[in-house]
Amino acid sequence: MSFQIKTIALYNAAGDIRTLDFKIGGVNIITGKSRTGKSSIIEILDYCLGRSTFNVFEGVNRGIVTWYAVILQIGDMQALIAKPAPEGLATSQSKVYWETGSNVNLPELKNLEPNSNDDAVVANLSGLLGLGLNKTVIAEGRTTTPFEATLKHTKFYLFQEQNLIANKRQLFWRQADPFMSQSIKDTLPYFLGAIQEDRLLLEHELKELSRSLRQLQQKQREALAVVSEKTQGARTLIAEAQAAGIIDPDTEVNDENMIELLRGIASWSPNQFTGPDRGRLEEEQKQMHSLRTQLRKKAQDIVEVENFQRESSNFSYEVKEQVARLEVANLFNHSNSNEQYCPICESSLEIPTPSLEQLNNSLIKLRANLESVRHEKPRVDEHLIRLRNDLEEIRREYRASEERFIALNKEQDTSQQFRDAQLIAARVAGRASLYIESINTLVTDQGKSLNDKIEARKLKINQILKGLELEEIEDVITSILSIVSSQMTKWADHLNLEHKGFPYRLDIKKLTVVADTPDRPIVMERMGSGENHLGCHLIALLSLHKYFISKKRPVPSFIVLDQPTQVYFPSSVTYKALDGTNKDLGTQGADELAVRRMFELLFDVCDDLFPNFQIIVTEHANLDDERFQEALVEDPWTDGKALIPESWLTS
Repeated sequence: MSFQIKTIALYNAAGDIRTLDFKIGGVNIITGKSRTGKSSIIEILDYCLGRSTFNVFEGVNRGIVTWYAVILQIGDMQALIAKPAPEGLATSQSKVYWETGSNVNLPELKNLEPNSNDDAVVANLSGLLGLGLNKTVIAEGRTTTPFEATLKHTKFYLFQEQNLIANKRQLFWRQADPFMSQSIKDTLPYFLGAIQEDRLLLEHELKELSRSLRQLQQKQREALAVVSEKTQGARTLIAEAQAAGIIDPDTEVNDENMIELLRGIASWSPNQFTGPDRGRLEEEQKQMHSLRTQLRKKAQDIVEVENFQRESSNFSYEVKEQVARLEVANLFNHSNSNEQYCPICESSLEIPTPSLEQLNNSLIKLRANLESVRHEKPRVDEHLIRLRNDLEEIRREYRASEERFIALNKEQDTSQQFRDAQLIAARVAGRASLYIESINTLVTDQGKSLNDKIEARKLKINQILKGLELEEIEDVITSILSIVSSQMTKWADHLNLEHKGFPYRLDIKKLTVVADTPDRPIVMERMGSGENHLGCHLIALLSLHKYFISKKRPVPSFIVLDQPTQVYFPSSVTYKALDGTNKDLGTQGADELAVRRMFELLFDVCDDLFPNFQIIVTEHANLDDERFQEALVEDPWTDGKALIPESWLTS
């Protein structure tokens, strides 16, 4: 879907609205004297179509116009884009009032509140134009990053300012701005349709196919690695399976039954085996530990009893010796014995001897102790025997527990060996399964061989790569430019250009027009006179637009030409002296016939493309021609008539 200009509107601070309504699908002419604002049309459109930089000439505009607006006709709908003038000394601003509908009316000034911005305008209009996801194609060796073509890049083909429209060195709008020349070269192939709309999708598909191809090739390499030594590898696997007990060791192996044997090996499943209960082992370990503790305690008890018994024996012996000594005292059993004298020699003693009574008392106590020891000994002996019996019983229990533990451990080892054997068998079965799977992969994969799939991927990838090749794009561009050039040549004849009769063509590498004469190609800047330069601009741009429209390319369907006929006048002074009212151009020294041919071309192109193309022309000239007069947007801008109403200047 494309769009044309329905209305341009200006607001002043008082809320007054100045509108310029344009005919859709036709030529619209604004003529008048100098300094009436005609050249501002391009700048206003550029500003409202998403450019933040404000280039409307400084003057009365700056202090009087508060908002600039444009209504676009986009198929059956309309879009209003209104932007306030930059505040103060600012040279740019991006706030936008955006409204769409089937029939949009200009709102009052008080209702104009920004609700969007320039980026959104560019994005919205790019979408409405049908600019899909795209990416420029950068030639090999260039360092420029591919970028997306948007509405901004369509403006190269929309505007021809008065200093450009007959410029012999520059063909497109803003071509002389930094980097713009390359930007035109990069995006024009897309707008011509030489770069597939689905290029990004194709690139994505190419990436996925390449990834899939790599996976298939890796799968093929792995499969080939497995079956590369088919016979020997199969025999080795079968031998390992025999050693692992999967198949009978005496099974005969030959080339005919190898695959079948491998399938059987691959389908092997582990046998069920119940090993010892791990809990029983742990219980026995705990039992042994408990019995060891009991053994140590019982042995300690026996040692203590034996020590007691030994000490009691020593005590009895000592007591017996002491009793024997004291019994001697009966020899001196007389009552008059004196402790101060020796009972034998009756000599005086320095240390008095114990009395006989004391000795007898001690003897009685010793005999009592000795009796007590004799009385307890049988009990101690009996306790010791009991302890030793207990110790022996614990030892028997410990040995029994130890034997059970050893038996369980052996059973556990046997189970582990079985599991190890099962594991080995499982590994052999897994390798056999991989072997069979690899053979199946190579032979058939969902009805197609793996190699067939790889070849199909390669074929598809090559097809996409061919479509994405720069050479392919260049071939398509050459073909398109041939069509465009054919139209240019026809219109060059109509305009009676200097090299009419010879092919004219658009050179998008140099961004110029070339006339291929029999002697040599003549580029636009080497053609003589402004009429030829103007003619080159017109035939190139009109031919491009005709091609854009015929192929429904996403480019706005209008062009604005600022003062194209100036080249047909003797001087710019003569031309600018016109006020749009004088219809006798011949009296001004102009090549009226050439002017008529030019407008005739513009009308014919619009008629041919009706209602899909619109031309807006700002002029100083006027023509006594019915179609010219019908194309006038307003009466000539003179005697106070201008873009900005005179009343705004005086109020």
